Amino acid sequence: MLAIWLDMLADRGRALRAFDPHGPDSLERHAIRHAVQALDRRRPPREPAAVPRRATPDAGAEAFLAGLPPRDRLVLRYVFTDGLRPDQAAAALGVPTVEVERWIARLREEVRDRQPLELAGELT
Repeated sequence: MLAIWLDMLADRGRALRAFDPHGPDSLERHAIRHAVQALDRRRPPREPAAVPRRATPDAGAEAFLAGLPPRDRLVLRYVFTDGLRPDQAAAALGVPTVEVERWIARLREEVRDRQPLELAGELT
């Protein structure tokens, strides 16, 4: 913690003078915010994540997806393409998480019944 205060005193106390005693933050919170910002500046930038290649869907998969109601296609997109968790997809759709989990389970069963095993394996 001493290092944070010394860092705030550096540069003629610029960071410490930026503290507003009438503002919403306490002095400790201001010091912590300053420390986090200093760490962020010192961290090397992250390399962008590799973009996975998209598989080209076959005609059977395209027909299956086209035959689904819009809500089911949206749930599939949110969970399996966009990578949302069921609770996040439920929040986006304005329904309970349990409902989205039921929809996913039902869609998995439909895929297993209608599609080849390799496509069904991707959704399990």
